[in-house]
Amino acid sequence: LVASTYIGSFARDFCFFLYPDPRGRIAVLGQTNGNMAYDQPVVFGDSTSRQFLQLFSPDLKKLLRSTRIGSLRNSYDFSPSAFLIDSCGVTYMSGWGGSLNPGNGSVANLYVSPDAYQSTTDGEDFYLLALDASWKKPLYATYFGGDGPREHVDGGTSRFSPDGIISQAVCAGCGGFDLTPAFPSTVWSTTNNSSNCNMLGFKIEFQ
Repeated sequence: LVASTYIGSFARDFCFFLYPDPRGRIAVLGQTNGNMAYDQPVVFGDSTSRQFLQLFSPDLKKLLRSTRIGSLRNSYDFSPSAFLIDSCGVTYMSGWGGSLNPGNGSVANLYVSPDAYQSTTDGEDFYLLALDASWKKPLYATYFGGDGPREHVDGGTSRFSPDGIISQAVCAGCGGFDLTPAFPSTVWSTTNNSSNCNMLGFKIEFQ
């Protein structure tokens, strides 16, 4: 055991992911119910945003950087489902929100970039975000999902590759819908053949 430390506020906090950056520093992505410290401007939202991103020295002795991500709702916006820092220091994350999310989180009112694949949401979709190496500038942000199906993920089925491609296997079409995007027409199936949720796989290339 090389190092071990507590992370959090005086309230209930959750660390979903740990990942080293190109310099061996340790980045942490999670949710907070408290006043998690931050030492630089919140990426978007305000100080009540309930998703946090922190960077620790390789030996876990120093908190080098901390920020908050989210909306103005003072509640969870998304449950993180994938996290990675590439060789250039770009930070990628993905998460989902909606009525199936603990705490009734919603991804509505989160930042989306001008070139977003999907700029609108019913609040129960996936949210994907890329930040520059300083964590001060969103490089890309988009929603992904249909209007009504309550897309979500139940386990560790989401991955980023080092070249900025995310692959996710998710629960989609819940309620028997076919509204979650499935394309092109040559894929295995563009329809949900279940009366409720079905498996949907998608890949997005961020670069």
